[in-house]
Amino acid sequence: MKVEILLARDGGECRGAVLTDGVLTDYRAQHAAAPSRAGGVYRARVKKIVPGLAGAVVEIPGAEAWLDLARTRGARPREGAIVTIQIVQDAQGGKLARAAPDPMLAGRFLAFQPHAAKPALSHRIADNDARARLGALLGKLGKDGAFLALHAAPAAGDAALAAEAERLRAAWARAAPALGANRPAEAIAPADPALDLLRLFVGPAAMRIAADGEPLAASARAWLAEHAPEWNGAVDREPVGRTTLESEIVQAELAAALERDVPLPGGGALTMEGAGGMTVVDVDTEGAAAASAKATFAAVNRAAAREIARQIRLRNLGGRIVADFAGLGEARALPAALGILRAGVAADPMAVQIAAPSEFGLVEIMRRRERPTLAEMLGRD
Repeated sequence: MKVEILLARDGGECRGAVLTDGVLTDYRAQHAAAPSRAGGVYRARVKKIVPGLAGAVVEIPGAEAWLDLARTRGARPREGAIVTIQIVQDAQGGKLARAAPDPMLAGRFLAFQPHAAKPALSHRIADNDARARLGALLGKLGKDGAFLALHAAPAAGDAALAAEAERLRAAWARAAPALGANRPAEAIAPADPALDLLRLFVGPAAMRIAADGEPLAASARAWLAEHAPEWNGAVDREPVGRTTLESEIVQAELAAALERDVPLPGGGALTMEGAGGMTVVDVDTEGAAAASAKATFAAVNRAAAREIARQIRLRNLGGRIVADFAGLGEARALPAALGILRAGVAADPMAVQIAAPSEFGLVEIMRRRERPTLAEMLGRD
């Protein structure tokens, strides 16, 4: 597998994309007028408590957010109180950004939880030997908070994990003065969405990183030197206006990802539509033909499973996604399709859960929502 990370900055807009084996799999964009606050840690003023929803509207510099009080440790704050929060989901669809009361600083392999009492492991780490090694190491990384091993942690050695733990703990310590503020204030700045692709994807498979100007390339090199010193590749500079990110192939893939209908290889198609707070995916067999109806349904559903995994990641869809595969009963061949779907989402940087099919064969998918959808990032929603 070959991964390319492409970065560009034009005035007040920053963009980033990931190509996996030449295919666009991830895209991020941010406009100066609507900056992402996801991951930022703030001191916030509780503006209004809504008891019936177990939450509160809080004020941070330049914005408001919704704080989930059900996750608050100890006594719940009163209106007017100053509390520490972290934005865990950007504002989307006219809704406020969502905030959590327990900050978590994420690195490539670990996340530091300053208020946690015990270390934890991502449920995505399935290998028992890896879980045993990581569990033993995390217990030795000191007190005053705990670490969560992220799904990429098994790929890192003990020394790299210990170094990242030290960096994350130091970042929290540097924020101490701001965390003591008695007014709304930014304590830890949110990551640049494009540069955050480095955190998510730099590794042995990352064969190329390209930026469209020296300032951005220098920022990428500085990040790599601090957070990924083992990566020994070069950051290429591409001509402004003629970058891989702006190539016809990438732009065509972005345009296709904004369409409602997605053709499948061999015939059939997906229809993807938003319905309130969820996304509905319908699998259609039109144009597909195999030796029998059962074979047609099975082939289309296998192709659909691969494409659903790619589309929900590329479109950056979050929350509940419901897929209605083609056919009825056993003709759907759902066990094979679900195996392909689970394999397809395994590399997704966002956590994805897939439920067992319902009585009527619907498959429910939950994908962690953090940043705006592709359509929102491109101003098409």
